[in-house]
Parts: sequence; C-alpha cells; structure tokens
Amino acid sequence: MAYNRAKTTTQSSPRLKHSTTTAKAKKPVKHDPLFPSAAFIPLIVLLTALWIVFIPTPTKIRSIFSAFLFAPVEFMFYTFTTELSDGSVIIINPFTDPRARKGHTTWHQFCVNILMAGPVLDFYLLYFSETPLTTVLGWPLFTWGLEILEGYFLLALYGYNPAWEYFGSDALCHGTIKLSYVIYWWIMGAVLVYSGVLRAGLNWSNQQGMYLDQILKS
Repeated sequence: MAYNRAKTTTQSSPRLKHSTTTAKAKKPVKHDPLFPSAAFIPLIVLLTALWIVFIPTPTKIRSIFSAFLFAPVEFMFYTFTTELSDGSVIIINPFTDPRARKGHTTWHQFCVNILMAGPVLDFYLLYFSETPLTTVLGWPLFTWGLEILEGYFLLALYGYNPAWEYFGSDALCHGTIKLSYVIYWWIMGAVLVYSGVLRAGLNWSNQQGMYLDQILKS
C-alpha cells in the first residue's frame, strides 16, 4: 500500500492541522540499475528456477496465496484513502470526495510477492509466532522487511521502483518503507491473526504442499 512521489494541488480541509494539499502521481526518481538490460531476462529465469528448485512447496503456496490476497487489499486501500503533499494518508469516501483516486496495484508488486512473501513470512514466524499477540505486534517488522527486500530488488532491476515509492519525513530506505504506516500493518496483522485467516492459510498450504510433493514423488 504505497504511493508514487507526487506534485501537489491545493485542497482545503478544516479537519487537518497540517498541509492539506493532495498528491498527484509523477514518475519516481530513477537510478542506474545494478544489472545491465541484457541480463534482465536471464536473471529472471535464473531466479524463477532457483525459486522452483529450492523453495519448499508449502512456502510456494503461501507466496502465491499472499500475492493474490494483497492485490485486492492494496487496490481497496488506494481507493478509500488519499495522500497529502507531506506524505501522510487520510481515509476518504471515494464516492463523494473530489480527491478520490482509482484503485491501484501493479504486476511488479504481484510478482515480487510470489517470489518473496512466502519465504519472508516463514522466517518471520520462526521468531514471532509464540502467541497471537506476538505475531500481531511484530507484523510491521514482517511488512517492512518484505518491502525492503522487494523494493531494493526492483531498484536493482529497473533503477527505480515501478511498484511503489513512499515519501515524507518518515519514508526510509529509498522510499521502500514508511514508519507512520505502522498502524495499518498492525491492523492488517490483527485481522489476519484474530480472524483465523493466517492460521487457516498456514494449515492449508502445509496440507496441499505435502499432497503435491507426494504426487511429484510418485
């Protein structure tokens, strides 16, 4: 749930004490890619092959499930919020507020989630699964870690992040994470944990992974 760096147009709002200019997207700042353009396709093929060979089947399933789950979440978040010129985000009614934006997500985000979300989630749960509260409280660490890995991977490939870029005084790591989003990540963690979606997803992916492994070995 991230946004492109933006130029602004003035919108007044008596509810806000800070700047009330809203943001219009523009192209993110570009840097030199880490890899030459000729290496792009071979690198993607190599990473895909490594993912297929070395990532456990249940983790692959979790990655794919996470990518499909996050895409509509980001789309709806973008629809029901707007971004101000200082990088802060406020919730709006998209049906009546003139600052409303169309829902948004990207294939880049979807693909890197398939590549990384499952392994990062498994690593996170090794240390933050003792109790449901522990999992929720640490959820921002999982999200920021995933955003940093995915963000710098995209920066290395393209020279910029085509999926998202945070801005504002609390945007860190070349705009890949935003500290004030901690409340949103806590809410996401609480919904996933206390609704039972996370536990059900883990159990289902483990069962399906074992089933697929048995088929492949037979």
